[in-house]
Amino acid sequence: MSRSGFILKFLFAVLLSVFLQTERTKAQHIIGGDIYWECVTSGADAGKFIFYLTLYRDCSVQNTIISPSGHVLQIQNHPDFSGVDIPLTLISQTDITQPGCGIACSGANPGDVATEQFLFATAPVAITGTPPANGFVIRYHRCCRNSVDNLSVANNQEIYYTATMYPFNGQDAFPCYDSSPQFAETPTSLMCSGYELRYNSNAVDTDLDSLSYELVEALGNNGTPVTYEPGYSPTSPLPGPAINGSYDQVTLDPVTGQLEYDGPAGVQGRWTVVAAVYGWRCGQRISKTIREMSVTIIACSEPNTVPQVGTPVWNAPGTATGFSVTVLAGDLVNFTLSGTDNDMTGGVPQVLEFTATGSQFGTNFTNANAGCMNPPCATLSAVSPPASGNGTISTTFNWQTTCDHVAVADACANLSNTYNFLFKYQDDFCPARATNIVNVSVTVLGEPIVDSPDPHCVSTAANGDITLTWDPVTDNSVPPSFVEYVILHSTSPNGPFQEIGTEANINVGTYAHTAGNPVAPPTTSGPNYYLIRTRSGCNDAVLDAPVDTVSSIFL
Repeated sequence: MSRSGFILKFLFAVLLSVFLQTERTKAQHIIGGDIYWECVTSGADAGKFIFYLTLYRDCSVQNTIISPSGHVLQIQNHPDFSGVDIPLTLISQTDITQPGCGIACSGANPGDVATEQFLFATAPVAITGTPPANGFVIRYHRCCRNSVDNLSVANNQEIYYTATMYPFNGQDAFPCYDSSPQFAETPTSLMCSGYELRYNSNAVDTDLDSLSYELVEALGNNGTPVTYEPGYSPTSPLPGPAINGSYDQVTLDPVTGQLEYDGPAGVQGRWTVVAAVYGWRCGQRISKTIREMSVTIIACSEPNTVPQVGTPVWNAPGTATGFSVTVLAGDLVNFTLSGTDNDMTGGVPQVLEFTATGSQFGTNFTNANAGCMNPPCATLSAVSPPASGNGTISTTFNWQTTCDHVAVADACANLSNTYNFLFKYQDDFCPARATNIVNVSVTVLGEPIVDSPDPHCVSTAANGDITLTWDPVTDNSVPPSFVEYVILHSTSPNGPFQEIGTEANINVGTYAHTAGNPVAPPTTSGPNYYLIRTRSGCNDAVLDAPVDTVSSIFL
C-alpha cells in the first residue's frame, strides 16, 4: 500500500471512530423510556391508533440533547409496515428535576441531578388485520445505551423499547378496540446509599383491562437481549444476594406493580431496570408495554430514612385490613392513611410532601362527580394533595362504588375490576429525596351472573310456528340479579344471530316463535337455529354465553 493510501485509510478510521463515539455520546444521556398507544374512538380518525414515545434525559451529560425531530417508530410482524418508518412529533418537553435538590436541566453540570422528559406522538395510524400469535410489535431503537453496572458493554448496545398488540378473539385491528396501559408516575432515578426504594409506575388502563407486571430483560442490538454482568439478571437487576448474601432482593408485585428494594449501605452506581405491564381481557393477553428506567445510588453526607406509611385505618368496610380490599358494587370505601417523617436535617425538621394519583380520583381530589375515568369518583378530605408539612400528614379516602365501576363486554362477563390508588410521601432531604409510594387496591365485584339455561326441545307446529323449551334456571342472589331470558334466531348455524324476543319470568321455560314475530318470522324454507341466553349482572348488562345452539328439523 502506498503512503498516501495508508494515510487516507488511517484518516477514514479516525473519522469513523469519532463519528461512532459522537453518536454514542449523543445517546448516552437517555436513561429510560416507554411506548404506549391510544385507540381513537371518535371523529374522522375513529378506529385508528396514536402511538406515543416517552424518553427521559440525564441533563448532567454535557453537550447532549434529544432532538425534537428525526425520531420514528416501526411495526414488526405486519406486512404493510415492513421497512416503513412512522414519524414522531414532539408533543412536550418538561424538566422533571426534583425542585429544591437538583439543578435545573438547562444549567446542569457533570454530577448534578437533573432529568428532562420528552413526549412524542405519531399521527393517527390505521392498522388492519389480525395480529399474529407473537403480536404486532411497535419498536423504537437508536444507538447507544448508557454505561451501567448490570449490563455488559452497554454503550455498545442500542436502546431498544417495544410495545406489543396481541390477538383477541380473532378481531381485526381496524377499527381499533384497545388502548394499551400507560404510566402515570415518572420513573425514579436517584436514591442515597442505604435508602429503601418504594416505587410504583402506576400503570392505568382506560379500558379497565386487568393488569399484571413482571421484570424483564433489557433489549439491545437488533432487539436481542443484552448480556447481564455476573450476579445480575433481568429479575435481579440491582445488587442482590448473588453479589453479596447480605444484600436485598428487589421485588415487583405482579398484581399491584409495587417495586421494593432496600439499597445496601456503601453501594453506589447506576443500574438499568426493565418492567413489563400486560393487559388482559377475558383471560386473554391483549397487550404488553415495556418501561425501562435507570436507578442511581449515590453517597449522602448524613443518614436519612424513608417516610413511614402505616396501613390504612378502615372505616368502610369495617372488616378490611392491609392495603387491599374487595367490595360489592354499591359499597362505600372509606379509610384514613397517614405518612410520617420525624427526621432532622442540620437540626431542622424535614418537610414532608404528600401527593396521590389514580384514575378514579375526581378533579382536585374533591369532586365526586367529575374528573375520573368512571364517576362516581374517589375523593380525599382533611388534606388534599399536593400538601406539605412537618411530622405526620393524614388524609381520608372516600369512594362510593357503583356498577359503573365494573367493565362489561359481550365477549366475556367481567365479574370484577381492580383500581389502584397511589399515595406518595417524600421528604426534602438533599441531594436525593427519600420517597415512599404505597398502593391501596380496591377490587369492585359486580352482581352475580346467572347462567344460561339448558335447551330442552324445539317443536314445529303445522302452521310453521316454532316453540322452544328449556330448563328454567335459579337465581339465589339477594336482590335477584336475573333480568330475562333472551332468545336469538338465525337461519344459519354460524349466524349472525339476532334477538327476536325475551321472557322476564325466571320460572317460565318456553317461547313461541310465530309468523307474526315483529323482528323475523321463522323461515319455512330451511331449519331455524336458536340461542337462549340470560341477561343479568351489573346494570343488567351481562348476556351469559349460550349453552348450545338448537334447531328445528326441516322436512
